Amino acid sequence: MSGGANDAGATAQACVRCGNAVSQATSYLTEVGLLCWPCFGKFQSQQHVAERDDADLQSSLTRRAKLLAGVHWMMWAGVVIIATGHAFPDWGRSVLLLVIAGLGIGLFLRLRWAYQASLVLDVAGILGLAALAVVQRHAVILAAEVFPAMLLVLTWTLRSAYAEALPLAGSGGALSAPLPVRKQRRRWLLAAALVALTGGGTAAYLLRRPRPLPDPALTLMRKTLPRWQLARAGRGGDGHPAGANSDLVAGARRWPALAAAFEALDRDWPAEAPVRAAAASANRALADAGLPYFASVWMVYDRPYVLSHALVARVSWHIGARPIDVLRLQRLDDIGIDFAFDGVTQGGLPVVMLDRVEATLARELPAMYAAARELRSSDFNDFDRAVLARGRSFLEARLGPGFARAALALRERNRLLEEMRTRFHGDEVKLAVPEQLVLGDDWLDDLKPSTRLDHPGGPLFLDTDLKALAQADRALRDQPSTEAFRGAVEVSVLTIEAHEARHAAEASDRAAPPPPALFEVMPDSSTRMIGWADSELQAFLGELHDAPVPACVNLGRMMRSAYGAFARREPHFYAILAVLKQLGADTEQDPAQQLAALCAVSDGELRKSVAAIWRRLYGAPLPAGDRTASAAPPVMKR
Repeated sequence: MSGGANDAGATAQACVRCGNAVSQATSYLTEVGLLCWPCFGKFQSQQHVAERDDADLQSSLTRRAKLLAGVHWMMWAGVVIIATGHAFPDWGRSVLLLVIAGLGIGLFLRLRWAYQASLVLDVAGILGLAALAVVQRHAVILAAEVFPAMLLVLTWTLRSAYAEALPLAGSGGALSAPLPVRKQRRRWLLAAALVALTGGGTAAYLLRRPRPLPDPALTLMRKTLPRWQLARAGRGGDGHPAGANSDLVAGARRWPALAAAFEALDRDWPAEAPVRAAAASANRALADAGLPYFASVWMVYDRPYVLSHALVARVSWHIGARPIDVLRLQRLDDIGIDFAFDGVTQGGLPVVMLDRVEATLARELPAMYAAARELRSSDFNDFDRAVLARGRSFLEARLGPGFARAALALRERNRLLEEMRTRFHGDEVKLAVPEQLVLGDDWLDDLKPSTRLDHPGGPLFLDTDLKALAQADRALRDQPSTEAFRGAVEVSVLTIEAHEARHAAEASDRAAPPPPALFEVMPDSSTRMIGWADSELQAFLGELHDAPVPACVNLGRMMRSAYGAFARREPHFYAILAVLKQLGADTEQDPAQQLAALCAVSDGELRKSVAAIWRRLYGAPLPAGDRTASAAPPVMKR
């Protein structure tokens, strides 16, 4: 008995889950151990659930692996096709495409080697693009890094599809073992590597990217020459010459002829004639060196001021048999000397001031679309508005619908500027607004401190107003607006070129007196004044006849010299009166009606009338004026 009991005790076993005693007849042997029949039923149910979940997971992983394979194929096959080009052998391209196809198939089949190969390929793509961006110094190449980086992220996030099979979760009633610490760290290592690759490529490009080197000639003309001029004039310096050791001469030493001219300029200032001679020498030296800059001399309070300009273009004209170059200049210096004219001829050299042309358009383009009540009569009278309306119709027809959109956007920008200026303090705040079509970020950024609450006396402007103004100003820089503004500037410049080219063609020692028509409109004027008016009369007639712009449009602009809000009794005033009388206009009539009557004839007839007037006044045919070459920048020798 005792022996049987001992045998039974030796063979007694317990369920590995619940711990109840079981016998061989009432137990089930599984991979987790011996289970009683209730625990075995639960175990089977858990196995079925785990198998179903695993099947769903595997189906999801297969679908995502298929997507990953397709994305890899499309992107890398496209890269191969683009990179190989026409010079690459067809068989070589086919081999590469087969390799990419094999990689895609391996990813679709969830093969471990395909996963590892795609990681290597994606990392190599990031490194290759970063290296290419550094070598080529092109930011667009660097931006393309996002594509292999995206592939790398997609591949890494799907790494479980290519891992070895793990025990089913829940089997044996225990949770599946967590990933080793080493595998958990790989996720952070990959993220760090991705950031390092992308950031390293970006940093390398930023360090190696080409940086514009300061143009020594531009610095000389934009900064050094104006600084010298202010110092010599006693505004910011001792007013004494510095000779060969001056910054002006030192900055020009790489161009010996220019350095010699500037040394003479420094030595001879403020004597007008020697200063003009030195400036002429400097301009010759600039031209010989192929430097697109120009120096002009202006007398202000009996002192010569040398101003600097960018030489934007030389335009060839012929007046009769005489060739004439008209210069297009853009002001560079910031000396506070402004001009009331947009073109001038000095010493037989005609120039067009592009900055003044832009200033005029910045004022007049918005006025073309403004209601009469929005314009001050001191700025634009009834005749000014009539001429602007005629000019608006011409520009809309010539430049297309983009012109109206740009001019209206400019008007809206100006409205926002005025609203910002007057919101807090009415008309007390005065702003030195740039006379430009686009104000620019530099000027707008300078206003930001005036929006701060800690500004002395409180903010001058509302921050949201300044942001709205900046947004409207940036909208003027889009391509359609830029093209419209450029077209409007070109139309104005064409008429000024014709006017100044005719000035340059005048005989300097003309013996014949001014025509009697001038004496009729200015009987009490001095001989000198009549001589100036004669010069303007010739230029007006030449402009009407020669400019590649409708003569009626030009005539309206000229008539503003006699009837506009800023009309003054100066040479242009008397010259246009003489033109109108010769054209048969009734000068006692309303000027808008005069213009309408003169514009009733065709453009060709009006130009013929101008030629006939020239013959009648000067006793000879009008020398033909032809623009023989379009505007072209000067050739630079660097």
